[in-house]
Amino acid sequence: MVVLDTNVLLSAYRFAPLAREQLLSAMERLKSRLWIPHRVAFEFHRRRLDVIVDQRAAYETLLALISRRREELNKEIGDSIRQLSRRAALTEADKKKLFEQLELSFDPLVEKVNSLNAEHSAIGIHEEDPILSRLQAIIGESFGEDFGEQARGEALAEAERRKEAQIPPGFKDASKDEFYGDYFLWRQTLDEAKRRSAAHLLFVTSDQKEDWYLKVKGKHIAHPLLTEEVQKNCGAQLVLISTETLLRNARRYLDADVSNETIRQAGEMRKVDSIRERMAFHHAEAVQADRLLREVHAERSELVTRAKSLENFIRVHSNELKHASPSEANRHHAVLSTVIQDRDVIEDQLARVNDKIVALEEVRDRSRINFDHLQAQLQDILEIAELVDSTDSA
Repeated sequence: MVVLDTNVLLSAYRFAPLAREQLLSAMERLKSRLWIPHRVAFEFHRRRLDVIVDQRAAYETLLALISRRREELNKEIGDSIRQLSRRAALTEADKKKLFEQLELSFDPLVEKVNSLNAEHSAIGIHEEDPILSRLQAIIGESFGEDFGEQARGEALAEAERRKEAQIPPGFKDASKDEFYGDYFLWRQTLDEAKRRSAAHLLFVTSDQKEDWYLKVKGKHIAHPLLTEEVQKNCGAQLVLISTETLLRNARRYLDADVSNETIRQAGEMRKVDSIRERMAFHHAEAVQADRLLREVHAERSELVTRAKSLENFIRVHSNELKHASPSEANRHHAVLSTVIQDRDVIEDQLARVNDKIVALEEVRDRSRINFDHLQAQLQDILEIAELVDSTDSA
């Protein structure tokens, strides 16, 4: 039984045309063994258009940058050409040729980017989608049903329990609104593997977070708790692999036509996906910490206001006590005793709130630092990938 995660299906949209074809062909060779959990299908359809739009946006960003640089350089170099013309007494014909060459200098780059955009982003949002049609033909009826109302409630409660206990999968998504997503697809997968009495469960994902894998001596292995759960619930052996490994094994064991370049693209995409997933986690963690900080600061402001009010009350009654008669003094003492106890309680609450603020600020600041570090890592990987691509093109 072979199960594909959402990120594997979406790779068909993100790969270059040749790599996409090889990925889909490899899936076709696994067709009889493929199965897609309902949660995966749901997330795929929800994110598909975003991926298409992101692909187009990336090309449009590059074209906009080229256009800006073109205008800047045309002006700068154009001014230099005019200065040269005045100093070197260029003929009008020579000056015209220089301006023509300048105007045409960016055309090959723009043409190439537009060509790649047409190949890579051949699908419109409101147009027929050949990639979707191909995936539907490959998967056919091999996908699961959604939970019923009772089963969904039970799965949600279990996802909540596992999140708090940090039991995989999904506990690294604790800060997300839909923290239960990974557990839902996992539960649906286990149910189907048990129904089929599968001997092996091959789960393909580019997710490399610690709630799926453990890193041992630089290598990622399936989290032992997941392996144990599959064996205990289904009697099956779990094999957790990336899209890159799937393609490499499809070439080796299924005689699939998969190039080294396609495997390289899958590897780069896995690294990028892993970094982006961790960036999303740290961003969500920082946002959640900021939200909680606002709530705690509001609580602190209220406590400070109450504490000041009680301090004023204590000061007033203490002054009145100095001039009070014995009977009034007893009443003042009783009132002061109660109010001082209330103030002490509030001061204890303030101390706990201040500790909470410090802890949340540490979480927020650490998350922001981790996000910035990962963003720099991502930029390095993308720059290296561009260098490899330009070397291959040359």
